[in-house]
Amino acid sequence: MTIKAVIFDLFGTIVNVFRTGEYNAALEKAAQELRVPYKAFRRIWDETTYERNTGTFASTRAVMEHICKVTGGQADGEQLEKAASASLDFVRTTLQPRPDAVRVLEALRERGIKTALISNCSPNAEELWHETPFPPLFDVTVFSSSAGYKKPDSRIYKLALDKLGKKPGDCIFVGDGDSNELTGAREIGILPVMIQNDDEPEDAMVNRQGWDGTVIKSLSEILKLAGIV
Repeated sequence: MTIKAVIFDLFGTIVNVFRTGEYNAALEKAAQELRVPYKAFRRIWDETTYERNTGTFASTRAVMEHICKVTGGQADGEQLEKAASASLDFVRTTLQPRPDAVRVLEALRERGIKTALISNCSPNAEELWHETPFPPLFDVTVFSSSAGYKKPDSRIYKLALDKLGKKPGDCIFVGDGDSNELTGAREIGILPVMIQNDDEPEDAMVNRQGWDGTVIKSLSEILKLAGIV
C-alpha cells in the first residue's frame, strides 16, 4: 500500500483532549457572564451538542445568544462577548501541538504526502484555528461545525477525500478513537490507526469504543507507516 495522504483527527491526536474540570469551569464562567444559572446554561449547552457541531450556529457568540434567549437572559453585547471569550479562551489553551505533531506534519509534506484534518467541533475551534501553527501544515481542513455533519458520518470523510483528490485506499486516518471515528474511516475504505497517548489525564473527555486495529503510541510512528523512515 502506497500512502498518498494522512488524515488526522484534532483533539486527542495532534492536540490534547479536553479535561472535564477545566471544561466545566469555562462553562461556569460563561454562564456567570450571561447572568444565567449554570444549571440552565449547561442543560441548553448539552442539548445543543449536535447542533453546535454541525453548523446550526455560525459562531461561539451565536451559541451564547441562543442560550441567553432560551433561558430568558437579558445579556447585552458586552456580556455576550465575555461569555463567548470564556469558551474561546479554554479552547485556545487546548489547541497547542502535541509533541512531534509539527515535525511529523512537516516530514509528511516534505515527502509529498498530503495532509488533512477532520474534526468534530463547535465553532470555537474553527474560529481559533488561524492562531495555531497548523494552517500551513495541512492541505485540507474539514471542521464539522461548517461541514454540516460529523464523524463517523461517511460524508465527512468523503468530503476530505474529495478535497484531497485521493481515493480511500490511498489514505491513513489517525485518531484517538473518540466518537467511533476509526470505525467510520474503516467503513469507507480508509486505513484507520488509533493513537494511544500514555499521558492522557484521568479526567479526559472521551467517548471511545474498543478497537481491534492498528495502534500507535506516538505520532512519529506515522512516518514509518507512511514509508518515510
